[in-house]
Amino acid sequence: MLEFENVSKSFWTGSQRKVILDRVSFRVELGRSLGILAPNGTGKTTLIKMMAGLEKPDEGEIRRGCRISFPLGFMGGVITKVSAMENSRYIARLYGLDPDYVEAFCRWLCGLGEYFDQPLGTYSSGMRARFTFSLMLALDFDMYLIDEGMPSSTDVEFNRKAGEILKERLATTTVVIVSHQPQTLEKFARSAAVLKNGRLHMFDTLEELAYRAHQVPRGCLLDMCEEKKDISLKMRTADACPECMARIRSRVKSGHMDAKVAIDCFRLMDMVRRDLMYRRRWRLDVQPGALRISGYAQQVDLPGKRVSLSPIQRALYQFFLLHPEGVRLVDLRDTANMEQVMALYFPIATVGNMAAQEATIQGVLLDVEGKLQQHLSRIRRAFRQALGMAEAEMYVVNGTPGERYRIALDRQYVLWADREGAQVDCGSTSDPT
Repeated sequence: MLEFENVSKSFWTGSQRKVILDRVSFRVELGRSLGILAPNGTGKTTLIKMMAGLEKPDEGEIRRGCRISFPLGFMGGVITKVSAMENSRYIARLYGLDPDYVEAFCRWLCGLGEYFDQPLGTYSSGMRARFTFSLMLALDFDMYLIDEGMPSSTDVEFNRKAGEILKERLATTTVVIVSHQPQTLEKFARSAAVLKNGRLHMFDTLEELAYRAHQVPRGCLLDMCEEKKDISLKMRTADACPECMARIRSRVKSGHMDAKVAIDCFRLMDMVRRDLMYRRRWRLDVQPGALRISGYAQQVDLPGKRVSLSPIQRALYQFFLLHPEGVRLVDLRDTANMEQVMALYFPIATVGNMAAQEATIQGVLLDVEGKLQQHLSRIRRAFRQALGMAEAEMYVVNGTPGERYRIALDRQYVLWADREGAQVDCGSTSDPT
């Protein structure tokens, strides 16, 4: 058994923080191989290394209740200055196995000939991949970790032998494979998942994944919507792509789906679409939509739309949410207020060390070169782009110079969960006078 519980992982890329996992929980049971579909750049290799224990999570817990292999292609356990023969015998002793058996197995499977007795540093990338894959299959594991499927090799004999051995192992062991190609997952996995934007979406079967989710949103009813803009696209089209329509017609024709039910679903989605498009025009009293703050980066979301704010703008906005009574801009220079803004900014900051981040906050709150007014103006612009001029007014930070600046939105419409998932109390809206 392999279990992730509320696991988060991110990296600093030099210009921004890349979130790999955002409080992800899932479980892989022995005997049920899992295929994880993930576009390039989403963190496939990092995820597989965390499963093997080669990378530590920033938050959360990873529990391993079985023997888990190192990832296919991982070179951290071998020494390039010595031969494949010496490496295989050394690794065998580490795992308490017979060195003669492991050496003979690797020598037979990878088919390197005389190169098996040469240092690994002289190998091509394909030869190294064949050796590490052979080594992984020679060891006794309950769960095998594979990144992007079989090693790229033009050796037909190696591909045939390794493929047959791996197929036999699937009958008694479990495989976790990550790839950006669905065809690769179909060869090894029974259940499926999709890694996207720090979230792992689980599916019982590969067929369910193919039927229910499109990796790239195309405005289809069956799009897997993670981003708010994806949901907006789905709502605007209220239709199904040709591939999904073909599946629906096939199920209706075979008797597995009632045609009337399918038609009613499309009609319902069309009604939802029209309501979303026109409800703001005919409502006399515009009830504000819920404002949500959540996730590892504490992003600000409105119904169907993410408000694009920089980390320092999110910290400023959160500060004013915590003060429904309003705060004069000059009072932001007070030690208590400055410390509160810093406490909100430090966890989500993406640039510089803590000293540089502290200097940045001080420069903004002291309004050096008008930076504070610039950020407040950008906050207003972001909400107006998301909602329009009129509806944005209750969400933005407004005020008169010398008087208190505040957010007019009633705090009952604020749904704020911190990075741990705990609800944040913003108090109640009161009259600033």
